[in-house]
Amino acid sequence: MIRYRDLIGAKVVEKKNGERIGEISDVIFKEDFQSFVGFLIKGGKILKQKKTIELERVTSFGKDAIMIDLGKNLSIKNSNIEEGITEEEIKFIDKEILTQDGECLGYVKDLLFSKDDGKLIGYIITEGLIEDITKGRSFIPNFSNVKTNKEHLIVDNEVKDLISKNKEKYKKLLELVER
Repeated sequence: MIRYRDLIGAKVVEKKNGERIGEISDVIFKEDFQSFVGFLIKGGKILKQKKTIELERVTSFGKDAIMIDLGKNLSIKNSNIEEGITEEEIKFIDKEILTQDGECLGYVKDLLFSKDDGKLIGYIITEGLIEDITKGRSFIPNFSNVKTNKEHLIVDNEVKDLISKNKEKYKKLLELVER
């Protein structure tokens, strides 16, 4: 698993020659927001402007850099992933999370993805600084009953019960991701 905040600013290095390509400036999601398909890359010697790179080119997500394989094609081209949507456009981070009854459960603090296929696993949520310190952050799995719009993440009322019931399990999951 990998967090959105760990991806942003991560160095991107070509694995064959070790050349720094640039750094990730944003994640590109599929239109249904259920997974990401690539990254926006900026900087580096090869790139003078932001370009996209497909998730398939990533060979490993390391602690210090993301390794990619450009193959024979030593340039990064704009591709069909440009049809996707970036986090900057969606603004998941700090989005308010509401139940169908209009109760605020907190705010999205981070996103959690599968490294293997880019699927959105869920949302790390905060109820505020004091609550984070005293109770810790919580987690909402990315179920089909989680809907997003420009202002809010809307969850079924059952999700509130699920969060309460599994809070300790989610804390352990978040501790594993922190390591």
